[in-house]
Amino acid sequence: MEIYEVNHQELKAFITKCYENQLPLHMWGTIGIGKSESAKDVAMTLSDKFQRKFVEWNKISKEEKHEVANHPEKYFFFMDIRLSQLDPSDLRGIPALNGHDTVEWKIPFWQYVATLKEAKGIVFLDEMNLSPPSIQASGYQLVLDRAIGEITLADGVGVIAAGNRISDKANVYDMARPLQNRFNHVTLKIPNIESWTQWAINHNVDTRIITFLNARPHS
Repeated sequence: MEIYEVNHQELKAFITKCYENQLPLHMWGTIGIGKSESAKDVAMTLSDKFQRKFVEWNKISKEEKHEVANHPEKYFFFMDIRLSQLDPSDLRGIPALNGHDTVEWKIPFWQYVATLKEAKGIVFLDEMNLSPPSIQASGYQLVLDRAIGEITLADGVGVIAAGNRISDKANVYDMARPLQNRFNHVTLKIPNIESWTQWAINHNVDTRIITFLNARPHS
């Protein structure tokens, strides 16, 4: 498994390139250095590019989610899906017993929205290797084929994942080799004081904190 080490700007470029080419990307890195924040920043930038309204799926109301489903051409979504909180059946869905000789599957609402023809957005599988191997296995098809069972993600929907390394002591599991092979991999470097300062300024961090850490970078 070949892994490139990147800084935050390079990571955002990787995410953008993988989204544009429908390539799955897995980001590695220690805890709390901005992996998910970088993915969300790229989603916001892409929403501007496509002249769509950015929505953070996990933070909008039920009514707003149905609005996105009814008018997918207006929105660019960022869906934070935690596999560690799911069972395998949560991805596959449940069988709908409709009285016919065949079975149709009732899928989660977020999947339904991600399959709509005019949908655009990023499905972000955060803390992926925090889930046990049986749950990781349920994501194989989603990552490689952009599909789950009988449904396929829309062309405008990208799949990005992130996780900590075993060396980070975050109680993660080894990622199965078949799943590893489905991803492009990058490791996010711990930011130096210069890059952190730029991030802090852009995100309106208290200037006293910025000044203190620049005066004592090893504190």
